[in-house]
Amino acid sequence: MGGVMPIQKVSIVIAIVILMGVGAGVFHTFEGWSWIDSLYFTGTTLTTIGYGDFVPTTDITKIFTIIFAFAGVVLFFILMSIIAKHYFHKQLKERYKHIQALTTPKKRKR
Repeated sequence: MGGVMPIQKVSIVIAIVILMGVGAGVFHTFEGWSWIDSLYFTGTTLTTIGYGDFVPTTDITKIFTIIFAFAGVVLFFILMSIIAKHYFHKQLKERYKHIQALTTPKKRKR
């Protein structure tokens, strides 16, 4: 992702780490799950896998999970749009160079 601004990369990583930490903290605190189980549930929720082996049981964690899942999906789409933007920008630059090479008159040697 060379063309993606470093601040965007860092921001996305920080947002994911914060989201994972907050999610794990909430599930650990309100559901009483271990930290690893809380982190596991957070990861499967944010990636929309949702195996169903852990489920929120309190009203507060059910509401939190709904909001949390939406936030995760939004963050995922932002990340994908940044990656896609970089990819398509790279493709356009390569095509522009190719078109320029085809349309630029070549100098004759004497």
